[in-house]
Amino acid sequence: MRHALVICLVLALMFPAQSFAAVLLANDNGRADQVAATSSQQDDQTKKKKQSEEEKKKAEEDKGTLNSFEAEAKNKKATAPDSVKTKEVEVDDDDTGLIATIAEGLFFAFMIGTVGSWYRVTGHPSDSDMEGDWGRREPGESVIPYAALNFSYEGVRFSDVDAVDGRFEGGYGPLGVQYRFTRFQEKNPDTHIDLSWLHGVLRESYTRYVEVGFAFGAVFLAGKTSDSGFSFAIPIRVAPVSFASLEYRPTWGWITDSTITDEDLALCVGIRYVSLRAGYRWTKAQNTTLEGPIVGLMLSW
Repeated sequence: MRHALVICLVLALMFPAQSFAAVLLANDNGRADQVAATSSQQDDQTKKKKQSEEEKKKAEEDKGTLNSFEAEAKNKKATAPDSVKTKEVEVDDDDTGLIATIAEGLFFAFMIGTVGSWYRVTGHPSDSDMEGDWGRREPGESVIPYAALNFSYEGVRFSDVDAVDGRFEGGYGPLGVQYRFTRFQEKNPDTHIDLSWLHGVLRESYTRYVEVGFAFGAVFLAGKTSDSGFSFAIPIRVAPVSFASLEYRPTWGWITDSTITDEDLALCVGIRYVSLRAGYRWTKAQNTTLEGPIVGLMLSW
């Protein structure tokens, strides 16, 4: 009897224990699944966050005008359809004729100006007096001078910068040379910059009233350091009357990756050999401009 009771008690205790163990095992498996799912979600979020950070970093690296331009240019090349890539450009015969006509006209005008400058200095072979608009050049005239000196002062606006400027021009007929030196002086801080231009000039004379030059040479900039580069200019002088002339001198210079532009517009009034010169000047390098009125004296022969 005692053995039967013990057996019954053992069986009663075994079944609840098994049920309880099953429940515990099921709970453990659920927690494991939940942990695995949570870990997977965290991994996905980490990957998405990392990808987002990489995209953000790339976007920041692509910012800037030049980077944007390069990216757009590359995209245009990459997405261009094959029909555009392989399409041949056909030039109309009428367009070709128009371009040839313009080129011939420019060459003819170029030759007229060069020959005109030469004849106005040396005299025409068939008529040494050369009366009228193409008359022989007289000493002291402002157009195609043998030699000219210009001294001027510039007060740069919106700053405490002053500038003194000197320019020399010499030549014979269509061939000439020009040198210009400007010192920009700032009071606070006490510093200065020297800007120089040196050009060889082909001087085109269209009658005695108009001169157009094509100048090639170099630009020199000296401040804390000294740099130089290529330069090009188109000086224009119009003298409708003997006592007055109007000058416009656009000049461009390139130093490394920077462009310097120098524009000078002035009116010269005076007698032969001596004139007063007044006008305005703009000197620009990238986003910085030094501009202001100029006044000075011009001597020509």
